[in-house]
Amino acid sequence: MASKILLSLQERKDLERYIRFFIYKAAQVIVQSRLGNRMTNKCKVAASGSEWFQLAITDLPEVLQEMKQSLVDVYVLEAFTVNIEIFLATNEARKMVLETWSITMDVDKRANVKVSYKVYQRLTRLLRSLICMTRDKNGYYLARNQRSDTFVICYRLYHGPPELSEMGDSFNGPTHTHIGSSVTPLGTVRLGVHCRAKLLFSPTNSYQHMDVRENYFSTEKTPFVVPSRANFAHS
Repeated sequence: MASKILLSLQERKDLERYIRFFIYKAAQVIVQSRLGNRMTNKCKVAASGSEWFQLAITDLPEVLQEMKQSLVDVYVLEAFTVNIEIFLATNEARKMVLETWSITMDVDKRANVKVSYKVYQRLTRLLRSLICMTRDKNGYYLARNQRSDTFVICYRLYHGPPELSEMGDSFNGPTHTHIGSSVTPLGTVRLGVHCRAKLLFSPTNSYQHMDVRENYFSTEKTPFVVPSRANFAHS
């Protein structure tokens, strides 16, 4: 167990705000990357007060509200795990979990770093790494090809250990990628993702394979479908 590092009341408040808003922004980055539309944001010389971590992304109110509700019982200065599950829902009421992105706090690893600068800058770099990683997974290419008459990409937010039972069996289980971490005086914020190894439906004993077409530069327009846990009931 790492030795305790004493923080002032203001430092604890700042650290809690940084971690909480990091979770809010991470959820926005992940969900908006699965909308299926290209997004363009202009660079700014200076960020406004609402643009945390120098990131000019307009929050989706639904995602922000659901994440706040998910964190009601979570104290972010202690050990926690928050998950953003991305799943595919077909027009035949079938579901396939594609990814589970997890943000955790490891209280066993701490460092005496300055909250108001070091922690904030490290979380900023971690968020930028997340933006890159969301474009490097199969879920991104599937999102670019979603159509309301075939399948849509949806999401679910929850806290606790990641639920991976629907992401494959013992032979084709999910792969894990560690995206990065940011050490703070009270613990280390870690960011990672579990991805489905094979895009297979298994209704009985047979498998139906889904092809991933990497046509990111296609000129064909895909319909705008906002993914929501309301789109498909989680079983």
